[in-house]
Order: sequence, then structure tokens, then C-alpha cells
Amino acid sequence: MKEAKVSSHYDGDTLEIKTKIGFEKIRLAYIDTPERGQPYYLQAKKRLTELLPLNSVINYKVLKKDIYHRTLAEIYHNNQFINELMIAEGLALVYPFMHNPYKMKMLGSQTLAKEQKVNIWSQLNFITPWDYRKQNKELDYD
Repeated sequence: MKEAKVSSHYDGDTLEIKTKIGFEKIRLAYIDTPERGQPYYLQAKKRLTELLPLNSVINYKVLKKDIYHRTLAEIYHNNQFINELMIAEGLALVYPFMHNPYKMKMLGSQTLAKEQKVNIWSQLNFITPWDYRKQNKELDYD
């Protein structure tokens, strides 16, 4: 597990951290939050900012780089697994396109949020972020 400070927030599942050797763009692994232009985009970004304030110290586990050269990581702060917490609060979905050792727990949290119609699950015709990206191929993720 590594330690770093939060230096900025891009959206609900991506942030920048300051490590001992420089800055690094981090993508929260296993989850996907609404894209810019989707309902709950701002709420997801705001909540990540609340959970991980600027200059807060986080612990993170690096998994790999994604196709956009972001580091995929598990993020921990104040004894909370932030990736899973975003799902439990109805502001993220379990990302189905990567291996996830926490998949069953995360799907349980997602199902509960969906049953309680929390945040993104309060919408009638919610479009998943990955389907939204397919429909809006001009979106830039660099």
C-alpha cells in the first residue's frame, strides 16, 4: 500500500495525487461514475471531493495503467474503501469490464442502492456511463 496526498479532482472516479516523486493521475478501479453531461455527474464529483479533500492523505493500491495512462487503484481514506463507498451511495456502478476481487460485495452494495432508489438509481431510464460514452464518442478522457 502506498501513501499520497490528493492534489485535484477530475470527476467522480478520477483524481490527481502528489507522491514523493511527483504527480499521478488515478482512476478508481472497479467503478464507473456518470460522465460530464449525465445526471449525477456533478454529485459524484462533489462527493469524491468531500470524501477525499484536497491535501488529504490517502492510501492506495496500484493495479495497472488503463488505456488513457491513468493508474487504476484501490483508494482508502479514514478506514474506508472509497471505491466501494461510491457504489453504496448510488453515485457509481460496478464496472463490469475488469477483473474485480470485490465484485460480489460491490454488486450487493449496488443492488441495495438500486432497491432504495439512491442517487443515480432514482432515474427511470438511467444510461450507464459506458453506454453513454459509446453514444457520445467525441468525449475526451485524456
